[in-house]
Amino acid sequence: MIESVIGWPRGGLTAACLAHYRQLLAAGVLADRIVWIAPNQTQAAQTIVQLEAQLEGLAGPLRVETFYSFANRMLAEFWGEVLEQEPELPASFEPPILDQAQMRYCVERACSLCPDHGALFEACGLSDERLWDQIASAAWVASTAGIAIEAIGNRLRSAWPDGEDEQRLARLAAISCCGRRTRQVVLGAGALDAGLVVELFGRVINDLEAFWQDFDHLIIDRIEDSSAVALEFYRRSDERQKALFVAYTVGSGVGLYTALPRSAAQFVARRSHFRYLPAPADAKQQAMRRLADRIARQIDPQFKNPLPVQELASAALPVLIEAQTTVEAAEAMAGTIQQLLKQNVPPDRLAIVAPLTDMGLVSVLEAALDVPVQVPRSHTALVRHPLVRALLSALELAHPEWGLFPSFGEARLMLGLLLGLDPVRAELLAADGLDPVGRCLRGRDAVRYPERIGFAALDRYQNLVDWLDLYQQGSALPPDHLWSTFASDLLSEVLTEPADWQLLQELIAIVRRFRRTFCQIQPRVLLHLLRSGQVTRPSQRLAPGRLVLSTPLTFINQGLAADYQFWFDITSERWSRSSWRGLYNHRVLTPEWDGTPYGAAHDREDRAFRLSRTLFSLCCRTSAGLYLVRSSLGARGEANTGLLDQQILTAARP
Repeated sequence: MIESVIGWPRGGLTAACLAHYRQLLAAGVLADRIVWIAPNQTQAAQTIVQLEAQLEGLAGPLRVETFYSFANRMLAEFWGEVLEQEPELPASFEPPILDQAQMRYCVERACSLCPDHGALFEACGLSDERLWDQIASAAWVASTAGIAIEAIGNRLRSAWPDGEDEQRLARLAAISCCGRRTRQVVLGAGALDAGLVVELFGRVINDLEAFWQDFDHLIIDRIEDSSAVALEFYRRSDERQKALFVAYTVGSGVGLYTALPRSAAQFVARRSHFRYLPAPADAKQQAMRRLADRIARQIDPQFKNPLPVQELASAALPVLIEAQTTVEAAEAMAGTIQQLLKQNVPPDRLAIVAPLTDMGLVSVLEAALDVPVQVPRSHTALVRHPLVRALLSALELAHPEWGLFPSFGEARLMLGLLLGLDPVRAELLAADGLDPVGRCLRGRDAVRYPERIGFAALDRYQNLVDWLDLYQQGSALPPDHLWSTFASDLLSEVLTEPADWQLLQELIAIVRRFRRTFCQIQPRVLLHLLRSGQVTRPSQRLAPGRLVLSTPLTFINQGLAADYQFWFDITSERWSRSSWRGLYNHRVLTPEWDGTPYGAAHDREDRAFRLSRTLFSLCCRTSAGLYLVRSSLGARGEANTGLLDQQILTAARP
């Protein structure tokens, strides 16, 4: 039996799931017989906190996880049975699961060993890192859709609308070869990739009788974010007489490449007994939901919203802010934000949603408002942290035989951070101490104005020089061991914040995972991966009291909301991008593709589908006011011809 609740974005669906969970416990169901599938790790962690706060003295573990973490755990639990059916898998107990950076490294290794790869992709218009990312993404999307890696190339070739572009067709076909070779590299390292985990869950775990004895109840929060393999698991759960409780959010499901919102809607409509959650009684929120519905229908006439929309005496009308250039538009927007701040609206209740989080826009806002701006991201490249850059520069100085040397700017940053110097003294010291010919640091005697640097700082600098000289006289250490020794010898008095030590430990742990998984990996390769930004860490929570600047999908995926939203550069084409991203199209790698060439008509339809639901979700995440910010000229001085702002204003008219 499947029971479903359908509601607005931020309309109480998670609360309904929590209430259902409490009802199950009150009826005598044990907590370890209930599996809660959350849309992401952040939501899973928040749900666990809410359950623990509401259910004191709860007996049994809380099984709240994402579908991927659930599949991963089931794979570990039934690994012996999986090996019996898949003998080509690594025979070790619980082989490591590669993260995104490790997967990109495997793609790079696989492509470098292919004799045809270089000539085929030489002029494809993508950097090497971007190309590896696209190959890995295509394999991941196909795996979550239950599509074999060998079929990726044929699907992309069939979907490409220009059948005479032989070079493009050859590249599309080769993605299957790249994916297959990458899988061989992964298995050769005795590991599994995330896509293979989902594949094994779909074709092996789902057929194990012992697996179906593991749970009785399934709660699915935001089923619209589910992949094809996940939806098949839910269908089988229903056939196995498991009790399902499903929460479906209208107008959502476009924030993930693997999500199938149309299929999820059909699943809810055809297989469940559903009910609608009542909309909040707040008049302002009702007005914004009515505006969201009208905007979505204006963008996509096929948009369907089964929830009742109340007609109100006063409608919510967006305010248009217009200027000649994007910089002037940003300044005009900052003026409006300043007025709201004077009305005692907290900065963290204001959000700027832009198709591109340009750091130039951040600079304009911070200069005009004197309020810190934060840009939320799901993951942040480690190399964005100054401490990591400083440690990478120290590693390069410790190994001059690699032929690498930090730039003047990187050396200045390293000296300033590791010695506790201000930027001016760090620049003076770098100018005198950096020896690009000898690829080393000169001693303190080379500093021309020691009194300007400070004698205590020069003592620390000489300790750094002596440490590097002593290290080079001994045996080379792996980067993680080097950084551990370096930190204990030189940084105990410099790094005073716990967050810095936590970041250092994360960096060391990441390098150790790479070395355990890929025993033959060279330190120079690790250095390149870190420098290129391919190695990331989960972003920290948003700090209170700061203005938020976010892309639309990040704002939605992270569950953010604001009293006032500013949709910046609303006429930009980036608000509605093509499904063809470089070398692949994620829509083609799902069961929802109809097998015909994916040309302009398909693309327009899909753009309207995604844009209408994106704006619908954004609008439902604001409660007091909406501002549209446009400029007459784009960043390159060309005229902005986009009409999205006019479509929104037309939809908002009574």
